[in-house]
Amino acid sequence: MNPDEKKIMDKIEHARNAYLEKDFGKSVELYRWVEGQIQDDPVNLPIIWIELGWSYYNLRDFKNSIWYLEKSLTSDLLTARQQFDCLRLIGFSHGALKDGKNALQFLTEALKKDIPEAEKKYVNFEVGKIYFLTGAFKNSRIYFEIADKFFDWKEANYCQSIRYYQGFLAFYEKQYEYAERSFSEIIENAQGGEGRATGYFGMAHLSYQKENYKELIVICEKIMKLDKNFYDGETVAFFLCRAFTELNRLKDLTLFYSELKDKYPNGRYQSYYPIFQKVLLQAERSNKK
Repeated sequence: MNPDEKKIMDKIEHARNAYLEKDFGKSVELYRWVEGQIQDDPVNLPIIWIELGWSYYNLRDFKNSIWYLEKSLTSDLLTARQQFDCLRLIGFSHGALKDGKNALQFLTEALKKDIPEAEKKYVNFEVGKIYFLTGAFKNSRIYFEIADKFFDWKEANYCQSIRYYQGFLAFYEKQYEYAERSFSEIIENAQGGEGRATGYFGMAHLSYQKENYKELIVICEKIMKLDKNFYDGETVAFFLCRAFTELNRLKDLTLFYSELKDKYPNGRYQSYYPIFQKVLLQAERSNKK
C-alpha cells in the first residue's frame, strides 16, 4: 500500500468512527475529502457517496442526502441490499421534506428489491402512513398489514402506531367495533402516559361520533392529564368546546373556546367559531335581562 492509499484508508476509518460517535459533521468533512481523492475509482466512489448520504441524512440535510444517494444509484456495481438502502433513505428524506409523491415513488421502488421481506417492514410502515395521510385508505391498510407481520412488541412504538392507524382506518370506514378494539389495545399495551393518550384520542372520536358528550369530556381530560403536550391539542380543545356547548356548560365553554380561538385563529375548526360565539353571546344577553 502506497502512502496515498494509506492516508485515504486512515481518513475512511476516522470518518466511520466519527459517524459511529454521531459526529456527523466530522464524518461529512472526512468523506468529502476521500471523495475528492478517488474520483477515478468507480468501485469505491459510490460507497463513499452512500456514506455521505447517511451522514447528511443524520444531519437532517435531506437535500444533500438525496443528491449523494441518487449519485450512488447511477453505479451498476451496487448490490440489491445497497440499492434498497439508497432508495429507502431517499424516500425517507423526501418524506421529511413533506414531499409525499417522491417519497412514495422511491419507497415503493425499494420494496421491489430482492431482500428478505422482514427487512422491509419500516418501508412498508412508511408507505402505509403516506397512503393514510393522503386518504388512500385501502392501500394504506394493505401496507400496514404487511408491516404488522414483522413487528413484535420489542418495537412497541411501531406496534402502537400500526394499531393507531388501523383504528382510524376502521373509524373512517365506520367499522366502529374494530376501531374500539384497536384503540383499547393501545391503551392496554402502552408503556407510558403519552402512548395511552393516543389510544384515548381514538376513543374520543368514537364518543364524539356517538354524541356521548359526557363521556367525551372525561376522555379528553384523560388525554390532557396523560400528555400535556399532546400532538393534536386543537382537536381535543374542539371536542371539549362541542361537548360544553351541548351540555350547556358555558363557563367551561368560555375558557376553552377562548384558548382554541387564540391558539388556532385559522385552525381546522374555525367554521365552528361563530357557533360557539353565538352561544356565548346569547347566554350573556340572557343574563342581562
